[in-house]
Amino acid sequence: MRNQEMIENSDICVFYYNKDYLPPKRKAPNKLMPDYQPNSGTAIAYAYAVQKRKQIYNMFVLE
Repeated sequence: MRNQEMIENSDICVFYYNKDYLPPKRKAPNKLMPDYQPNSGTAIAYAYAVQKRKQIYNMFVLE
């Protein structure tokens, strides 16, 4: 919600976003559930900014 609020109230969004990054897998809370892959908060915010058609600057550069 915080990221959405900032994005909605901004004309320009600056990110440091690596599209290939995945957070480490997490253990399930109990043995009946499989381990899971959490979502990247930056990826979620970036996708929201794209959806809202904001001007985006991504500072991440692959060398």
